[in-house]
Amino acid sequence: MTLIAFLFFIGLLILVHELGHFLGAKKVGLKVEEFSIGFPPKIFSKKIKDTVYSLGLILFGGYVKLKGENDPQDLEGFLNLKPIKKLIVVLAGIFFNIILAYFFFAFSLNLGYPVETNKIFVSGFLNKNTQGYKYFKIGDEIVAVKINDKIFKPESPLALSKFLKENQGKEVEIFYLRDGQELSAKVVPPVGFYIANFKLEKTSLPYSFILAFEKTFTSFKKIIFGFGQAIKSLITKEKIDLEIIGPVGIYNLFDNFKNFGLGYLFYFLAVLSLNLAFINLLPFPALDGGRAIFIIFEILTRKRINYQKEEIIHRLGFIFLLFLLLVVTFKDIYKLWFK
Repeated sequence: MTLIAFLFFIGLLILVHELGHFLGAKKVGLKVEEFSIGFPPKIFSKKIKDTVYSLGLILFGGYVKLKGENDPQDLEGFLNLKPIKKLIVVLAGIFFNIILAYFFFAFSLNLGYPVETNKIFVSGFLNKNTQGYKYFKIGDEIVAVKINDKIFKPESPLALSKFLKENQGKEVEIFYLRDGQELSAKVVPPVGFYIANFKLEKTSLPYSFILAFEKTFTSFKKIIFGFGQAIKSLITKEKIDLEIIGPVGIYNLFDNFKNFGLGYLFYFLAVLSLNLAFINLLPFPALDGGRAIFIIFEILTRKRINYQKEEIIHRLGFIFLLFLLLVVTFKDIYKLWFK
C-alpha cells in the first residue's frame, strides 16, 4: 500500500506538471491534440473540440501532445508560435508544480507541520536490517553519545551526524528518551537511522493558506541555495552535507515520513514538488529550462536555431539525464540494501 500511495503522489506531481503545459497551450491559443491521465493502453478517450481526452491503464502521471511540437512545417503548430508564447507553454509546467507545492504546504500547516526545536529525534530508518531499526523507534529523543567514557551532547542533527561519521567502526553508546524514560543502546556507526530536530504544530485553516506563501518562498530559496552550495563544492572540493538521491531514496524517505501523519507527508510532498520545479528550471538540454534557453536566444537574436540540431542536443541531454538517474538509483539501492 505504501508503494501504491508513493506512485500515486509521484504521478500526481507529474500530472500537474503536464496540466500546466496543457493550460499554458490553451492560454496562448495553441491546439492540444491530446491530454492523457495515465499512459496506454487506453481505458477511455473522448474528443472534445480539437482535443482528445484520454485515460490510460497505467495511472502514473500523464502526457500532453501539442499540435506541431515535432513538425517545423506546421505553421499553426508549437514550433511556429511567437517565442513569448512558446516560453509560456514551456514554463507553465514549472509554475504549476510551484502552485501544487503551495497547496501541499497549506494542508500541512493545517494538519500539523514540522517546526525546528533544539532537540534531536529519530525520524526514520535506512532499512529494517540496521542497528537503528533494532534499538530505536520513531520519535525517540537523542540526548547524548558516549565513547571511551567521554560524553558528547550534540546540539543539532548535523553535529550528531558528523560525530557518528567521525567514529565509524567504533562502538558508541547512545542515550535517548522514550515516553519520559531514559534508555541507551550500544551500536557501531553507521547506525542506519534518520534524525531531525522538529516538532509538529498546527495553524488555523485560513491562516495556513497565508503562511503557505512564506513556506513556498523560503523552501524554494533553500533549494536554490543548496544547489549553489553543491556547485561550489565541485569547484572548491569542499565537503558539504548534501546528498543526491533518486526514486529509490525518495521512496525510502516517503516510507519513513508517512509515520508522522498526513501533515508531515504533505510537507514532504510540497518540498518534492518544488524540487521537481527547480530541476525542470535548470538550463540543461531536455529539461524545460533547457528548452527555455533556446527560446530566449530566439527572442534576443531574432534567429531561430535549426530544429533538427536543437532536437539532437535535447536527446543527448536526455540520454545523459537517464544515465545519471540510473547511477543515482543503483547508489540508493546499494546504500539501502548492501551497506
